[in-house]
Amino acid sequence: NLSGKFSFINGDLQSEPLTASWFNQPLNVDFSTKEGAKAYQVAVNLNGNWQPAKTSVLPEAVNEALSGSVAWDGKVGIDLPYHAGATYNVEMNGDLNNVSSHLPSPLAKPAGEPLAVNVKVDGNLNSFELTGQAGADNHFNSRWLLGQKLTLDRAIWAADSKTLPPLPEQSGVELNMPPMNGAEWLAL
Repeated sequence: NLSGKFSFINGDLQSEPLTASWFNQPLNVDFSTKEGAKAYQVAVNLNGNWQPAKTSVLPEAVNEALSGSVAWDGKVGIDLPYHAGATYNVEMNGDLNNVSSHLPSPLAKPAGEPLAVNVKVDGNLNSFELTGQAGADNHFNSRWLLGQKLTLDRAIWAADSKTLPPLPEQSGVELNMPPMNGAEWLAL
């Protein structure tokens, strides 16, 4: 579902604010395109105020452990060079201040406790790197491969970190997190 208006002027598109529904949640969008000297460029702005438990993408046990909403905004940039492969970047920011989580530690969180989240993606038609942070002390870095199926090549999540950790040298996932109760997580 997408509604709104856009105009077409000399090969460039410019939208007015558009409204949509994505993952069963309201979404505000605007976009523009530009025929540049070396590439066709697309810019998209997105924002919403979503209830994570109502997206229909999380397991039921996780939905039952979450309540509240998260206001977020994002930007997408796509470059379609006339003589090379496409590249893209995405940045999304939000604050989980109004979300209450009754998931096991370390994801338990009361409503009213700020938790800023920033996610960035930089990629091309073969792979992308997804990086970001949750709060001031949790940083993650990952590389994903785009082939017949989406494949996580390597990733690291570092708690108690002040900067983005480097990717592991070999394929795999590295988690540097506080102790967790495995039985509580398996009960989900």
